[in-house]
Amino acid sequence: MRTPFRVLAGSLLLGGALVAMTSCESDVMSPAGSGASDENRMPAAAATDSVVLVLAGDMHANCGRYNQAPATARLVERFPNAKVIILGDNAGIHGTAAEFECYDQTWGRFKSRTWATIGNHELNQDSAGTAHYDYFNGVGVDSGRAGHRGRGNYSLDLAGWRIFVGNAHRNLEDQAAWMRREMAAAPRKCTLAIWHSPMYTSNASVVPFGRIRPWWKVLYSGGADVVVNGHAHVYERFPELTPYGAVDLERGIREFVVGTGGGNLMRFVENPAPAPRKRIREWGVLKLTLWPAHYRWQFININGVVRDSGGDSCH
Repeated sequence: MRTPFRVLAGSLLLGGALVAMTSCESDVMSPAGSGASDENRMPAAAATDSVVLVLAGDMHANCGRYNQAPATARLVERFPNAKVIILGDNAGIHGTAAEFECYDQTWGRFKSRTWATIGNHELNQDSAGTAHYDYFNGVGVDSGRAGHRGRGNYSLDLAGWRIFVGNAHRNLEDQAAWMRREMAAAPRKCTLAIWHSPMYTSNASVVPFGRIRPWWKVLYSGGADVVVNGHAHVYERFPELTPYGAVDLERGIREFVVGTGGGNLMRFVENPAPAPRKRIREWGVLKLTLWPAHYRWQFININGVVRDSGGDSCH
């Protein structure tokens, strides 16, 4: 049974704005693949460490066009010790090398502490996602902050958490098997999974990505706690759900949709099922603070205001 976790309440100033209060770094990266779990490993975090993650997707960073990627990048600057995980559709419309030059002017400032997720737009003009891998791994380099070239899925160990980063557009069955193997071989109390296209969303412009249900089944059976996606240009926080959308407060997975990194915002549908606990149509970032047995979240808009916050224990 899940141990109750008490969420703090109060207020603090963040960038001059009065906001609600919720609420060191080291990590391990394991690229996906058979028999290569120790390749490119980094120093492991101590069990007592906490880690701060700043996440957003759909920056669609561009040069000389209206876009809020510069504003959301300024939010990231407020957390100089945080790890940055981007959720896909990061550069322009097609993820070309020229568009990544624009990305480099905003979120690219945090490249040395960024882990990348690939989205559908990175594959629009080049099904191999060459510019994406060249930018984050290095030109022609097989493995790095975007995972193995052409595969794009990898895992991280941070603050006692297992973090899976998936490629929602390639080899879904292989990745489900990979997640299952890693969870069985090295169980963790806390598990976070990240990929681009959400299983559940109430966004009017995005069709829920039902093809990803096998991932949810693996994660649910393995006791995973949180899923974070982009693709829908809104912020949503769902209750703890099963792979079929039923609320399960004991074993369900809490899904966040954070496609709020700078691209044009989208609209919500009425009376969605399952119903989110929170829906916000604003640009901003999700701040996740992870401890070995619990976590807290804040969604912070581009004015520095915390618009959603809370916390929970791991399964």
